[in-house]
Order: sequence, then structure tokens, then C-alpha cells
Amino acid sequence: MTEEVLAPAYPLFRRPDAYHQKRCASALRNRIQRWSERRALRALLDSAEGIHSVCDLPCGIGRSFELWAAAGLSVLGIELSAPMAERAERERAALELPGRVEIGDAFDASAAHGRADLVACLRFAYYFSPVQRRDLLAALQSRSHRYLLIQYRVGNGVLGRWKSARAVVRMQRRATRAKHACPWEEIRPELESAGWSVLRMRRQSPLSDRVLILAERSARKS
Repeated sequence: MTEEVLAPAYPLFRRPDAYHQKRCASALRNRIQRWSERRALRALLDSAEGIHSVCDLPCGIGRSFELWAAAGLSVLGIELSAPMAERAERERAALELPGRVEIGDAFDASAAHGRADLVACLRFAYYFSPVQRRDLLAALQSRSHRYLLIQYRVGNGVLGRWKSARAVVRMQRRATRAKHACPWEEIRPELESAGWSVLRMRRQSPLSDRVLILAERSARKS
């Protein structure tokens, strides 16, 4: 997909410093969210056997690079926004994390950018409708030798319904990117229909509407 086609839905950020200030602020809420997310990610990574490389897409400013470095992985970061990719490459170099960062589209199903043992797609899939996510899951499979680590938003339950209602109010007040929630019981069938076998599903925290899923390719392909 071209940037023009993706513009209405694709969360394309062009100001790395502003993004870092908003997402990585030192406020207590941000620290708790980062801690709970990384705790859940580490638990799922421990369940993935024999991984040596990760394809992080879109990698943004490299927020997850510290985690990949701690796990002893090499990284292929892919990001559509050139300014964000430049910031991510600086982060990779500062951490002395083996690998590289490239400019590319997460929906590009070609394997021209290389493949990895694990593909990580965090804070991204919930920007798209179920039909769009099907295309995304197919593209992610083309980049993975074995595993997928992906993040969804859960739409059912009290918290999920409240956040969905709040999103509607926000969109009425100002233009913003919609985030699509998925009922818990529909996540596994959606992934399995796209060729992924779900191994583990874990809420980011007991009070979070975000869930992290570790899946494996159903049909192994070289």
C-alpha cells in the first residue's frame, strides 16, 4: 500500500520528539503502562523457543528495542515514517542492538525486507477493521519464520465497553484515529483463519483492555 492509500487509517507519526514526550512521559500512569506491557511481553517471549531474531513492525521510535536487546535478539525494524525510522536507528545504535532499521510498510506482503524468527506487531493492529487486519496478518506471516507477537484491544467486558464509548465521544469532539476493539472470543478464530495457531493470550494487566498474543505459523513455510 502507498502512504496516500493508508493515510486515513494508518497511524503515521512524523514528529518523533512529540511522540516520545506523549508516549514515554515519566508520569506515573505512563510508567505503570510501560511496566505492565513489558512484563507481559517478557512472559510471552519466554514461551517462544529458539528465537534469535525479531522483525519489529512498525517499530516507531524503537520503544521495544531495549526489550529485544535484553533478550539477546537481533532486530529488523520496519517503519513507514522516515523521521520515526531515523529516531529508531539512533536508538538501536545507542543500545548496540544487532540489526538494522528500514523504511517500509507493514502491509507489504513481500519478503524483500527479510524475515525473522519472531514478528512483533505492537500498538498497531487495533487501528484497523477486521477486514484490514486480515490483510495485515497475511503480510506479517510473510515475514515470520515461526512466531507472531501481536497486540489487540478487547471490546467486551465493562472496561472494553467503557473505552469504546469514550472513543466515540473523543471522535465527535475532534478528528482522531479510531481504534477497533475485538471481542475476546473472536481473537483466536481471527488469527487461526489467517494461518496462525494461538499459543498464549495474556492481558497486559488485569485492568487493561489490551491483550498480547503469542501465535505460531499453522503451516510451516521456508
